[in-house]
Amino acid sequence: MVKLGRIDFANSDPVYHGLESGEVDSELDIRLVDGFPRSLNSMLERGDIDAAPLSSVEYARNPDYGLLPGLSVSSDGEVGSILLFSRRSPEELDGEVVAVPATSATSTVLLEILLRLFHDVEPEFDVRHPDVESMLDDASAALLIGDHALMARRGGEEAPAEDVEVHDLGEMWKDATGERMVYALWAYTGLSPEEAEALAEVLEESKRVGYREKDSIARDIAEDVEVPLEYANRYLDLIDHGFTGEHQSGLRKYYEFAREIDAVEEVPELPEDLI
Repeated sequence: MVKLGRIDFANSDPVYHGLESGEVDSELDIRLVDGFPRSLNSMLERGDIDAAPLSSVEYARNPDYGLLPGLSVSSDGEVGSILLFSRRSPEELDGEVVAVPATSATSTVLLEILLRLFHDVEPEFDVRHPDVESMLDDASAALLIGDHALMARRGGEEAPAEDVEVHDLGEMWKDATGERMVYALWAYTGLSPEEAEALAEVLEESKRVGYREKDSIARDIAEDVEVPLEYANRYLDLIDHGFTGEHQSGLRKYYEFAREIDAVEEVPELPEDLI
């Protein structure tokens, strides 16, 4: 049996759709294990699961993991589900409390990079339960990711309050660097080379099915997350699950900035066969 982690957010649904629908078979006897990004990181580190979409920043902290080629959770600009809700502009957050969710790893470091290096501010980050209203009770800004961000945005352009600005971190990263942003990579531990290769093939085929049936996935997201169908369709178009040279370039840039703010010690070498 291969215990495969799955992000408990809509952003990875296309990769798993073929497996879940039964349209893709596997001899690996795959068992899916749901969890938020930070939880999956911990489960993979403990060996509770064999593979999972690993937060990009965690790979820099533990580059001994194997990586499955051609897979990521990424965006080329706007991402739609990694959002900063703020009562002040980013330039005005120096010394202010910024609430961040306990579910996040890569995005929290991304926010710190953007604020410290590109807006020249040093806020105080405070980990909170991911609820935008309670987070903003006594904080100037709040970061939300995944379905929590989609729900806080209320499925469109609406902010949770009139005095709250909404900033998309994927868009901020693209504006600052010109690069794609890679939020997660599929990592594994304890699998044989043959098992890893078979798992990569299964997920690639499952992803092809998912991309072919995006309309069905969008309907599920609209119902589960309670957002308009049009918005769910648009959201799926923003998320990218491939890994090319452009993804690698953006990921290396992220690691370089993460090292600059001491979020990681080294910029890891990425496997040559990852693309």
